Amino acid sequence: MAIQPLNNDQVPVNLTRTAPVGQTVDVQNGMKNRNAAGDSVAFVASGGANQEFVRIDSTKEAIASAAGAIHAAGKVMNAISDNIAKMKETLEAIVKNYPPFPPGSDERLKLLRSYSSLRKQIDALTVPPLPPDGTEYAKIVGDPAAGESGGIKVTTEKGDVVMINAQEVHAGPGGLDLPELPAMPERDATDDEIYHALGKLDVAVTTLGIKQSGLAADARRLLA
Repeated sequence: MAIQPLNNDQVPVNLTRTAPVGQTVDVQNGMKNRNAAGDSVAFVASGGANQEFVRIDSTKEAIASAAGAIHAAGKVMNAISDNIAKMKETLEAIVKNYPPFPPGSDERLKLLRSYSSLRKQIDALTVPPLPPDGTEYAKIVGDPAAGESGGIKVTTEKGDVVMINAQEVHAGPGGLDLPELPAMPERDATDDEIYHALGKLDVAVTTLGIKQSGLAADARRLLA
């Protein structure tokens, strides 16, 4: 008797085929894996991978730039702290000397000019050098009136936006608010003006400490 072939609708369907002993092959999952691999190849071929690499590199560069600005701003703040201490010593040498240096005396004028020079150095420290050596630290410590402040906004690799806030430490109002003192032979600072400036210097020390703490907090958020 002749053997009749099975009709197509009689052929059993089994998506799991037998492999060598101890192994089975899941045809459906195998197809999914091949599709996933195909999607990856298409992503690379379309230039998507290159775009992602560019984004990652750009993000890393922005983070590195912000970290450099924070480091530079920290050094500026330390230098300003030293200047404030010297300014205080300079003024104290005028009014605490016994007898005090009289108005118009060479010694008094010399100390007042030293104070003014140290004050100017503080403002100079908050302005970056010209390119190619300039950095963005002036956006942190600079004077907004001179277009140097405003902080720095950075997007991390996780996609989080971190703001490096402005911590103005220039000598003017809005910063450390250090008074200018006249130092001319025909008009130098009075004892009252000097004592007032000494009080402002004490406040500036506290203000600078607060701004240093704020900068450190922003640095921790950036590098978290």
